[in-house]
Amino acid sequence: MTIQTLGGGVLWPNRGTATSTAAFTNDSGATINASSEKVGIIFQAASTEPISGGWFRTATVTVGATLSVRLETVSSSDGLPSGTLASTSASGTVTISSTEDNVAKDFTFTGTHTPNKGDWLALLWCNPATSSESGSLAPVASLTDGPEEEIDVPYWVSYDGGTWSKLQHANAKCIAVNHNGTYYYLPGLTPVSAANTHTFNNTSSTDVYGAKFYLPMPARVSSWWGFQDLDGDAKVKLYNSDGATVLGTISLNQVLEGTTDPSYQEGIFPTAISLTKDTTYRIGLEADSTVNLSCYSFDVSSSGLLGGLSGGQNFIFTSAKDPAGTTYWTDNPTRVPFMGLRFNGFDDGGSTGGTSGIGVLTGGGLAR
Repeated sequence: MTIQTLGGGVLWPNRGTATSTAAFTNDSGATINASSEKVGIIFQAASTEPISGGWFRTATVTVGATLSVRLETVSSSDGLPSGTLASTSASGTVTISSTEDNVAKDFTFTGTHTPNKGDWLALLWCNPATSSESGSLAPVASLTDGPEEEIDVPYWVSYDGGTWSKLQHANAKCIAVNHNGTYYYLPGLTPVSAANTHTFNNTSSTDVYGAKFYLPMPARVSSWWGFQDLDGDAKVKLYNSDGATVLGTISLNQVLEGTTDPSYQEGIFPTAISLTKDTTYRIGLEADSTVNLSCYSFDVSSSGLLGGLSGGQNFIFTSAKDPAGTTYWTDNPTRVPFMGLRFNGFDDGGSTGGTSGIGVLTGGGLAR
């Protein structure tokens, strides 16, 4: 095995975009308030597996309705929904009651649609022309300051009963596309159902918050990134598979940051650390004193939905109190921490110790 250096390194999971703590919102143009109105997302199919439905999180619901959910083709002339189903049975219904604000929901099509990878498709929430719904219904929430950034592809569209519009620079949408039980990462979409704040110090019953992860190939980690609120000094420690041996430590000094608000920080390990494939590691943020600090995490409705996040099921939330072994850690397979790693080297696969083939990182892979 030979680790080859990659200039600058790459991040995993993606860092997203955040300037404050996460919040679920209603984007302008994402609300249905009259019959025949529609909202939806234009995206590219991430797999050739059949699309059978999906997942979404509602925002503010004043008046409920039964909506049609459709998977349509996209017009190559204007980039808008064509009005034609991608397959004859690629549609279904979902009922949202007036009390279902901020609720995670699944929907299933009558049948399935088998796409080509990279096909452009439109996933739409449609208020029927016969609907009596005349209040405000935001079927899909946006997540600001979260693990997925604002982008313009995929993009959000809305229909006011007469004209389609594209919503530019939309916040990440709380949506996931179901490929017969498997969810794949799509940039700009985030299957997050809840955002959490963890406030602690070195006397708390839990004093380490972080990630449990493994890699499908040997690699070298050079630094850690996290979004947190440091009111006191802290350390980041990378633990070996025994949950006790510390492979590397980063010291975070509260005065060595540009703001006292919650913010991103990247810390460099004094020596880059080589990691072996298919080995469980943990990385945790730890308080140095009785001064509180806060870090953040995000929940999904089921572990399968982690496939729609950039870390996939290889990167989950974990926590501990003074860890001295794997039994000291509590893992949560439906939660992810708002932190990640920078890798500056990967195995070239050129020797017996290398990977036999390409090791696939689930989720979105690596980011710049």
